[in-house]
Amino acid sequence: MNDLVAIHFQKLERSKEKVLELLASKKAEEITWNDGASWSMVQAMRHVMISEKMSLAYLRKKSLAGDQLKERPLLPRLSLLLLFSVFLFRFKFKAPKILASPEVTSLDELRKDWDALRTEMEQFFTEFPDKWLTKAVYKHPFLGMLNAVDALRFFNAHLMHHIRQVHRIESKLRKSGVGGSK
Repeated sequence: MNDLVAIHFQKLERSKEKVLELLASKKAEEITWNDGASWSMVQAMRHVMISEKMSLAYLRKKSLAGDQLKERPLLPRLSLLLLFSVFLFRFKFKAPKILASPEVTSLDELRKDWDALRTEMEQFFTEFPDKWLTKAVYKHPFLGMLNAVDALRFFNAHLMHHIRQVHRIESKLRKSGVGGSK
């Protein structure tokens, strides 16, 4: 795996592990609770996992073009910086319809599915040729075409955005009197 890709992949993996540890410290009723207007903690993380799964499928499909891949345009790179700023200021977005209703699952099932996906993702990026790192291989619905490193940067920003959502849900839980840590 390219060193830069490895740095971003490891950062993504550490973020996943931290949020799963946080969820593991909660009771099942807490991680599946929602106020009727937003997702539960486990739904928010399932949404991220499904998003990553669909993204990996797209990356695989796009990389079949091999040396025919085009260079990533400059505009998406600038748009990515704008998106990071928007995530930083915690604006809310509507999820694309295909990702809008993640199922409620157990934490064990989420971890099993996400770990398996990350194993597939690690293999993909390990085999990804360095000569394609500047190529447009990932299509973000709003940002356009990104390269592999920018895709990983987006995945992490997306995960961090939803980790903040989990913390907001925690706050709502405390106010509602539901649960209490294990």
